[in-house]
Amino acid sequence: MKFIKFILIAVFALVIIGYGAWFSIALFYQGFAPLKWPLIAVWGLFAFFCLWGTFKASGRKRSVIGFLIAMVLSLGWWTFGITPELNRAWKPEVAHTVTADIVGSQVTLNNVRNFDWTTSDDFVEKWESRTYDLDQLESIDLIASHWGSEAISHSIMSFGFADGQRIAFSVEIRKEQHESFSTIGGFFKQYELAIIAADENDIIRVRTNARDPIEDVYLYPLKTTAERRKALFMGYIEKANQDAKTPKFYNTITANCTTVVYSLIKVYREIVPFDWRILASGYLPDLLAEMGELNWSKPYGDIRARAAITEKGQSVEVDQSYSVVIRE
Repeated sequence: MKFIKFILIAVFALVIIGYGAWFSIALFYQGFAPLKWPLIAVWGLFAFFCLWGTFKASGRKRSVIGFLIAMVLSLGWWTFGITPELNRAWKPEVAHTVTADIVGSQVTLNNVRNFDWTTSDDFVEKWESRTYDLDQLESIDLIASHWGSEAISHSIMSFGFADGQRIAFSVEIRKEQHESFSTIGGFFKQYELAIIAADENDIIRVRTNARDPIEDVYLYPLKTTAERRKALFMGYIEKANQDAKTPKFYNTITANCTTVVYSLIKVYREIVPFDWRILASGYLPDLLAEMGELNWSKPYGDIRARAAITEKGQSVEVDQSYSVVIRE
C-alpha cells in the first residue's frame, strides 16, 4: 500500500509539474498583455505550493483538490475562451483568404493574391478575381520551400491549366500586424490558419527572389489523372470556403501546411500511408518518390538537384514568364 501511495503521489506531482509548465507557456502566449507576467507568477506560486503540499500528509487533500479545480477552470478558459477569429488587424499578405464560386466546370476564385515583391517588406499589393475551367485542369506540382533545415519545408500546391494559367494554393499562418512567426507559439493558438491562392509570380517568386535570406525552393511535378486533379482542386476550395466562414487555428504539428495537404491528398488518392515524413515535411518528396507519384521518367536520380528552381527563378528577365522559366 505504501508503494502504491508513493506511485500515486509521484504521478500527481508529475501532473502538477507538466500541466503547470504547459499552462505557464499558454499564459505567456495568450494572457492579457498588461497582466501576463503577474498571472504567470501567481500561477507558478500556486503550482509550487500544490506540489509542495502533495508531499505533506496534512495538506495533501487540499493540494490535490485545489489543483484539480484550477486545472478544470483553466482548461475551460483555454477551450471556450480562446477562439479563432476572422477579423483582426492582419498583415497585408494574409489580409484576405481565397473563396470560390462554382458554376458547372467554371470556378471563380475571389481574393487571388498577386503581389509584386521587392523585399519581404516592400511590395505592391494586388488582389484579383480569376476564373478557371476545371475541364482544362491538366497538371499539379508540389513546391517545397526550405529556409534553413532540410527536414522542414513549406508545401505549396500549384495547378496548371491547358490555356497556360496557373494558380497556387498555400496553407499559411495568418499573422497579425504585430506578430512574427514562433514555432512554440504555433502550439498555443497564437495564429489562425489561412488558405491563400496566389499567382506563382507572387507566392513562389517571393521565396526565390525577395526574402532575406533567399529560400531553397524545389518543384516536383506529380503524376495525376483528370479525376484526381479535380478532386484535389475541389478539396482546396471547399476547405477555403469553409474556413472563410468558420476559422481554424494553426497548429505546429496537427494543422500546418503539410498536414492539411496530407488530408487533402487523401481525397486525391484513396490510400495514403501515414509516414514520419508527413511531419518532417522536408522529406515529403522522398515519400512521393517511393510511392511513384513524381511525374518524371525513372530513374529519378538526385531529386533535389532535379527539382531545384531558386537559381532559375532569379534568372527570369522582365519580359519572361516566371512560371515558364522555373520549369525549363
